[in-house]
Amino acid sequence: MHCIIVPYAGCGMAPIDPNLFNGEEEINPEELHRLQIMNYSTDVDETLREYGWRSKPVGCIVLKLSADNVTVTSGQFVARGQLTREETRIEANKIWAEAEQEGQILVSNRTCNL
Repeated sequence: MHCIIVPYAGCGMAPIDPNLFNGEEEINPEELHRLQIMNYSTDVDETLREYGWRSKPVGCIVLKLSADNVTVTSGQFVARGQLTREETRIEANKIWAEAEQEGQILVSNRTCNL
């Protein structure tokens, strides 16, 4: 699988070359190589970190390339990041009426990973 990741320009990360995909210039192979990923999990996270990502919510588009790397065959929106580092406690009986009064659900490290 040949894929490249395109971070959203307003996400607070170091920008990619704005001319990278404008079609007017040849794509810099070094820049393209920095954006290449082999999977939709750890490679996405590692590549975003290279551009200064600090685990805050961010959206990107992953482009799947043709076998010859000349055209884009598909694209997929990918979201990453932590929504909060705090724990959230929810009374269980607010979700399940039959739950015990003191029952709680603890939610921590919520992410927006998609």
